[in-house]
Amino acid sequence: MPLNGRYLLNRALDRQTFNGSPAPAIPFTSEVTFATTCDETTCIARSSLSARNEPVDFGWTGTQWRSEQHFGWTCEGQTTPATVTYTLTPNSNGTLSGDRTAVVGRPGCGTPRRPGVVVSPLTGVPV
Repeated sequence: MPLNGRYLLNRALDRQTFNGSPAPAIPFTSEVTFATTCDETTCIARSSLSARNEPVDFGWTGTQWRSEQHFGWTCEGQTTPATVTYTLTPNSNGTLSGDRTAVVGRPGCGTPRRPGVVVSPLTGVPV
């Protein structure tokens, strides 16, 4: 269950959706390092990811690693409030699968601008 080491994290933006409709972008892969520490009640995986210069750390839920941040989401050059959640589920072969979900508030994204949910699949492979 501990999440340690280096992974290539693929953000499959080519399969990204906005409010359930395709909203593709250019996918990319980055190397991410994780280091887990646990106490009697919690496990936290510190990562080398950051969002808006804030570290993205993951908590173990019992079935997956989860992180949540609140910040301004930029779409079409304008910023709107959003809650961004990353989930990473360990697979039996040592890889990770999950998604990045952004719940975008008002005034939203798109044309016309509207609030909604952006979902991007994620996969991780140990390096």
